[in-house]
Amino acid sequence: MHFTAITLGMLSAAAGLVAAWFWYQCSLVRPIPVWPNAAATVPDGGDVTALMMGGTAVLVALTEAGRLNGIAARWIAASVLLGVFSNTIGCYQ
Repeated sequence: MHFTAITLGMLSAAAGLVAAWFWYQCSLVRPIPVWPNAAATVPDGGDVTALMMGGTAVLVALTEAGRLNGIAARWIAASVLLGVFSNTIGCYQ
């Protein structure tokens, strides 16, 4: 088989592994609320500030998970594209 096809295939596999790592990192994102005081640890609707801080933590976590997901999607697209090039070159050798 042609050296270029093998190299592209290996790069495709590496890009897929990078994408998997980013998706794994995305799965580890958790909201960590910073409560304004100890009494607001479990907000029961009485403390609006505590509820807002919890909502902010969720938004921050969702933003980070979305960012990591977008990076992983780009890496998987690169992996697929490299795989297509590898297969195309391999067919003509």
